[in-house]
Amino acid sequence: MDSNFVRPRIKSLMGRSSTADNLWRNAPAAARMIFHRDLVAADSVCPQCGHHMRLGAKDRFAKLFDGGRMKILPNPDVHQDPLRFETTSVTPTGLKEYRTRTSQTDALCGRAV
Repeated sequence: MDSNFVRPRIKSLMGRSSTADNLWRNAPAAARMIFHRDLVAADSVCPQCGHHMRLGAKDRFAKLFDGGRMKILPNPDVHQDPLRFETTSVTPTGLKEYRTRTSQTDALCGRAV
């Protein structure tokens, strides 16, 4: 056998892992991990300790309206920093980051259909 031969690594052959990082959520009061499908089935409430997890605006609207039958209304164009925040926690770059992360420019508005 040739001593100059380098064996390939298995991970480089397999490519990037397709396992999602958000399959498990942590319940702070129960100190347990909950599978995401179990959490969705329990309406984002921990089955062990009863802790209510945070919901995003779209998920909250889907639960609020009957069966998710709603229409999300378009938001008007918003000034980059309408209230001229001067604190260190909410800066114009922070607002830009939140807007890109949520793909929303302002609050979510909707109505039942």
